[in-house]
Parts: sequence; structure tokens; C-alpha cells
Amino acid sequence: MGHLLLYSAVYAAWARRAGSGVPSRQLPPPGHTVIFLLTAALILVTWVVRWWFPVDDWVPLFFVLPAEPANLAQYLSMFVLGIMAYSNDWFRRIPRRAGLVWLVLGTSAAAAAYWLQASNLWVVSVGLVVAFREVFHTPTPFLAPMATASYAAYIPHVFVVVGLQVALLQTAWPPGAKFVVVSVPGLFCSFGIGHVSRFVPGLRVLLGTTPLRAELARGPGDGRGMSR
Repeated sequence: MGHLLLYSAVYAAWARRAGSGVPSRQLPPPGHTVIFLLTAALILVTWVVRWWFPVDDWVPLFFVLPAEPANLAQYLSMFVLGIMAYSNDWFRRIPRRAGLVWLVLGTSAAAAAYWLQASNLWVVSVGLVVAFREVFHTPTPFLAPMATASYAAYIPHVFVVVGLQVALLQTAWPPGAKFVVVSVPGLFCSFGIGHVSRFVPGLRVLLGTTPLRAELARGPGDGRGMSR
């Protein structure tokens, strides 16, 4: 959470200085070769970094923010790629076939190499973007508020989930029951806080919880022409 706030602050400062808006010439969505090379590069960098910094080895970033170097390359690369995807409208322009191919490859590789802790995050993300675009990209009175409050829900979710975990720490319940009791109320509480924040002036600007009428009226994008 702290890293996301730091990255967002740096990006906001850069965007304000450089000028925000849609670029005049958008980059095409990444093809199979680019996705493969990005995935290979991320795996290689993560593997090299973990020679010196294993998982759960934390260092102070800028002497203030705790950082886990083992996962830092993933955090930074995903944030930068997310900015590029949004600026170039990749979420709508990624071809459907490419998304499905990499969804199958990513989930299969993650399942096969889970015990090796290989980095398949980028591969799976490409497919999930397309899968959710095709299935859930329809504003509804239920999904639209959740989409608007997603960032605001992410900020307090750590405190909500950890609080629920601590409350159940001494109980003798089965792990599956604990998971349900923590995840379901944690989900509703986190998104509830995010939804309530849109009624607080100033806070809704900080957390990006804008009114929903424009989003519901806009409807889904028409970027399916390139999906085949």
C-alpha cells in the first residue's frame, strides 16, 4: 500500500509537469513476442535480485518505507505497464485471441511452477484483462460502485483483513472456515469504506471515488472491433 501511494505520487508529479492526456500517437498492444520477452526479463531480474535478497528480506526504502527487494521489480514493472496500458487504451485494444492464449499459458505455467515461485504475473494479467473485459465490462448498479471504489478499497483493506485475522487467531476453527470469515466480511468492509469515502469532500478526490452517474451513462466501450 505504501509503495502504491509512493508510485502514484511520483507519477502525479510527473504527469502534472509533463502534461496529462491521451497521447497523439498510441502504441499498439503488445504482441506475443513482446509479452514473452517482458515475461522472460521479469523472471530473470527477479531471479537475480533474489540471489542477494530472498523473500521476506526487507530493507528501508529512502530510509522510511519498508521494501521487499525480492518483489520490487514486479511492483515497479506492473505499475509502469499499467500506466502504458491506460495511456494507450490497451485494456480495450488487446485482441481477444491473444488474451485467451496467454491466459491459458499463464495459468498453466503458474500451476506447474508454483513450487518454484516463478514469476507469471505479467502473463496471467494479459489474459485476465481480456477475460474480464469480455465477461464483466458492463456497468451495473452493483459493479459500477465497486469499480469506482476499487482504489479506495485497496487502501484500508490491509487493516481490515489483518484485524479480522487477529480476531480469529486463537480460535480452533478449520483454515477454510477462517478464510471465509475473513475474506467475505473483509471484502464488504473494504469496499464499504471505499464507497462511503465518495460522500466525504476532499477524501473522494484523494481516493478517486467520483460520482457514478457519468460512468453508468457512458456504458461499455466500443473497442471490440479489434478483439478478433
